[in-house]
Amino acid sequence: MAATGPLDGQTSLAMDIVWQRLLMDGGMTNPPSQSISVALNTVYGQTGLANTAVLAGANAGSTPTLTVTGSDANVGLNITLKGSGSVAIGTGLNQVVLGWGGSSNVYASGFTTAPGNWTSGNALVLQYGGTGTDPRIVVSGYDTNPNLVLQGQGAGALIWKNASGTQEWKVDSLGNMSWAGSLAGGATAHAGTGDIAATEFIAAVTSTAAAYTLTLPTGTEGQLIIVQDQSGGAATHNITIAPPAGGTINGAASALINTAYGVQRLYCGSANGLSWYLW
Repeated sequence: MAATGPLDGQTSLAMDIVWQRLLMDGGMTNPPSQSISVALNTVYGQTGLANTAVLAGANAGSTPTLTVTGSDANVGLNITLKGSGSVAIGTGLNQVVLGWGGSSNVYASGFTTAPGNWTSGNALVLQYGGTGTDPRIVVSGYDTNPNLVLQGQGAGALIWKNASGTQEWKVDSLGNMSWAGSLAGGATAHAGTGDIAATEFIAAVTSTAAAYTLTLPTGTEGQLIIVQDQSGGAATHNITIAPPAGGTINGAASALINTAYGVQRLYCGSANGLSWYLW
């Protein structure tokens, strides 16, 4: 075929023009019915550039390729979009979309419409964070409350490391959790009768001038709460721990701390958040 070098010398030839030229020069009837390579080395009128992107068709059973070649040892490939255009790789549930709507987000999804117009399914979104803003991994889609599932393979674990590569958290394949540091947030002080918030981990009773009652929240299954007599006066004025309305603690109506500096450790053992147990 005649077209062996840069095509014409025009700038940024569209692929439909490329195919027309190949049809005229090579008599091809069904591109790409045979393997052909088009060297895209004509940019803004410059020819003979050192680095080139090569589009190669493929015969049946093979895969077309886009290859970067040239005299430099390490050559990247830039894809520049226009306006709010995006790059979609793959189709259906295997599709990854880069820069939807002109954003810097990456959507790992199976969707062909903008996120706000989804009518089914959910996607994982990698959100860019500008200066002063943290990047995010976000679940988005059609359902109101989709979960984010991180799934290992075999006996693999979920491991969280800090910036220096030191392991901080680990959840193994059996659900056992270990961590290198301490639980952040500290204790929440309670100086009288009141409610323990659902966000608390340690409820510290700092005053036992009288007998007080602390009421547990409606919990999340597996949630842990520790109640501690920090004042040291629970032997004189007991601390009563009450379940949430309609709930129980070890099947009973309450639990008690009646020793100086005593402690009760509790976990929520039901999906409705009402059944708490001592451990």
